[in-house]
Amino acid sequence: MGSEVLRHYRELLRDVPELSQSIFLTAIQPVGEPLGVADIAGRLGRSAADLEKRPIDLMEERECIHIGQVGSSFLLLEPVGFAGARPEVLRRLSSADQ
Repeated sequence: MGSEVLRHYRELLRDVPELSQSIFLTAIQPVGEPLGVADIAGRLGRSAADLEKRPIDLMEERECIHIGQVGSSFLLLEPVGFAGARPEVLRRLSSADQ
């Protein structure tokens, strides 16, 4: 996961320079069954219907969580906020029996 995620993150900072001002990033590496973006959203209390593909625009939405997939890993990007650091969220994201 390391070099691929690092490369992705560097490209993200290059493409969206505003992220260097405020960003919370959570990396998720599935160990058991493969996960999808909808699975990650569900663990965050969101439904697949809530998912929408669109470019990151930090000025438009401040409470949005962006979910990106890099190989088998996932990155949660929060322009403002830190839900990914809350213990109950980390437990849901880390659990194999969701």
